[in-house]
Amino acid sequence: MSFWTPYASWKSDERNKYMINNILILGDGFIGKNLFHIFNSIFPTTLADKKSIDVTSKESVKKYFSMYHFSHIIYAVGIKDVNNCENN
Repeated sequence: MSFWTPYASWKSDERNKYMINNILILGDGFIGKNLFHIFNSIFPTTLADKKSIDVTSKESVKKYFSMYHFSHIIYAVGIKDVNNCENN
């Protein structure tokens, strides 16, 4: 599968100014896995599941981002327990 990218036609010095350092995709469901497949073929990409980071917990999010740093974050989480999220 080929994936078009505008970076392919740029000169290498110009391309380096706009390169993404790394991407975090939150959510390992259908959408997250497909986004990971696409982006990981072009950029360094991390796919985080709910075991790695609990997006409903401030403490979990703070801990995760104190250990890892990303230039871009894609939020592809599907939260099923909405009542728990709104109450906590």
